[in-house]
Amino acid sequence: MTPADLRGVVVVEELDLSTDGRLAVIARRSIVGDRYRSHLLAIDLGSGREVPRPRRLTTGSTRDGVPRLSPDGETLAFIRRDSSDGDTLTSIGLLEMGRPGASTTVRMARIGRHGAVGEIAWSPDGRRLAFTADVDPPRSIVGGSTPLAVRRAGGRRRAPTARRILRTDWRWDEVGHRDHWSHLFVIDRPGGLPRQVTSGDWGVADICWHPDGRTVAFSADRGREPDLHPRTTIWAVDVDATDARPREVLAAGGWANHPAWSPDGRWIAAVGILTTEPFDDVSPTVLVGPADGSRGPIDLAPDLDRPVGNWVD
Repeated sequence: MTPADLRGVVVVEELDLSTDGRLAVIARRSIVGDRYRSHLLAIDLGSGREVPRPRRLTTGSTRDGVPRLSPDGETLAFIRRDSSDGDTLTSIGLLEMGRPGASTTVRMARIGRHGAVGEIAWSPDGRRLAFTADVDPPRSIVGGSTPLAVRRAGGRRRAPTARRILRTDWRWDEVGHRDHWSHLFVIDRPGGLPRQVTSGDWGVADICWHPDGRTVAFSADRGREPDLHPRTTIWAVDVDATDARPREVLAAGGWANHPAWSPDGRWIAAVGILTTEPFDDVSPTVLVGPADGSRGPIDLAPDLDRPVGNWVD
């Protein structure tokens, strides 16, 4: 294998399906020069062809990913950043799907007081978006640029003078420096400015809308020593409340993440481990508990002989 062979590798990184199951959108990653590029393609699963031909949705020197189709299938939200500069921040792109074969134009969501965007999720009625993004204050940066300063400077980050390291989770492989916490934001109407819902010395991940369209569940580690004794649990917050305060709704003995609500909103499921302080070789499974957190979760498949989710020991 030669460097030229490596540059020819193409990977499907992510995908999303329309609610009727007839359309898939994938993120296709390729290599141009010494950098990755990712573009979005639509695949018509109801075309009747044995192998459907993908339709390109985005082009250019970009890393486009995390595709999310609106419930009516009319709009695609995704995350974009400039592939030529690894220091530029990710933003939300919106694309009207239109009819097959029609030209597509990407418009970027309005910028708020936040840094890089991580996750996005449509509300059940498709009228608003929830997303996670880096926020100030920085965790360990001394000098340099904050997310807000970076936005004002046109997306260029000035390297920090130093970092004052107080926790072991200050940097992760394939992520880099974790200089800011990521928190929950909501865009209430098309073209509106995002508003921040959560804050604090902890981070939000795995966001998921409740069927009522006003509550969002997420995973977070709010323990006393999350860097030394990590244990994520599932929280929920009313995004329309004047003083939005998250409440814990599912806490396993080990950990839990990637929540999902039942269609009637009475139950919440997650991937996790019931055992307290589990060893590394304990496989995660599906946990289910009442959505109000009135009692602990149960293991839905205790006899399953394989791990749930993308899990590697």
